[in-house]
Amino acid sequence: MKSRNLVLISAVIVLLLSACTGLSSGLSNASAAVNEAAAAQTDSPAKTITVTGTTKVGISPDIATITVGSREEADSVATAVQNSNASVESITDALVAAGVAREDIQTSNFSVYTNEQWGPDGTRSGTTYVAENTVYITVRDLDNLGAILGDAVDAGANNIYGIQFDASDKTAAMSQGREDALQNASDQAEELAGLSNLTIAGIQSITHYASNYLMNTGMGGAGMVADSAVPISPGQMTVQVEVTVVYIVE
Repeated sequence: MKSRNLVLISAVIVLLLSACTGLSSGLSNASAAVNEAAAAQTDSPAKTITVTGTTKVGISPDIATITVGSREEADSVATAVQNSNASVESITDALVAAGVAREDIQTSNFSVYTNEQWGPDGTRSGTTYVAENTVYITVRDLDNLGAILGDAVDAGANNIYGIQFDASDKTAAMSQGREDALQNASDQAEELAGLSNLTIAGIQSITHYASNYLMNTGMGGAGMVADSAVPISPGQMTVQVEVTVVYIVE
């Protein structure tokens, strides 16, 4: 009986020792994890170099947008509006006949306002009414642009302004621009790293900025247009691309 009690006591002692050992191991592991986390928090942030690469890509425009219209003045609102409508209808027909698609002709403004008349002595002598009607057109055949404007003038257009040239597809130019801008950024980073006795280890981030289209514009007001086949020079567009790159260095 005494022997059996000794065996039971021994077993209890073994279990207690095992439990203590497990608890100690768990506390040790937890302590190690806390120490590792604390060490990670005290690590210095990665060293970086930030540069902005830029480039400009030339591109030939193949479309033009223009505002064309008529300004009519009369003694009554009805007459001014009637004359303006007739003039714009004539202009629109001339544009279509010259090759501009009807879906590329859009009314951009219609307005009526008074124009006070004053005598030499400074007193008001009467009132006239002005009706303005303009259409926004897209010309997709630049070789025919001069003739189109000439036909519009012949049809009664006395307001032509806001000519802007653009390219219908800038995909290739933008792709080339991004490639060149990124190469420019890389060259700058390599130079700065070398001057600082550092080595490029990788890229942390890249930001691509919206490009600026530096387009040719021209012609404002009826006085800028005279006779048929107006001479037009589309010139060259410049697409500017910027990328900002953050490089990791060591």
